[in-house]
Amino acid sequence: MIFNPMASYIIEDGDRLIALGEEENVSKFSQVSLG
Repeated sequence: MIFNPMASYIIEDGDRLIALGEEENVSKFSQVSLG
């Protein structure tokens, strides 16, 4: 699966913390991938 960090998605109030956690994980993943 190819993850597109530029893809837009709606963040509902209940999912806000989850989305922030996902962003943090994506940032770490990107740093590892890009080296």
